[in-house]
Amino acid sequence: MKNLNLAKYLLIDDILTSGNSFIQIKRKLTELGAKSIIGIFLGKTISK
Repeated sequence: MKNLNLAKYLLIDDILTSGNSFIQIKRKLTELGAKSIIGIFLGKTISK
């Protein structure tokens, strides 16, 4: 698989619920050598 050394990533999603999807994607990108990963979310689910 391609090496992502020195790559910077900005992940944008509409809703952050548990954060599991972002964590899994961040973990995989890190394994592939990504150096910087930032997540931006437009909203967050609030538990009652």
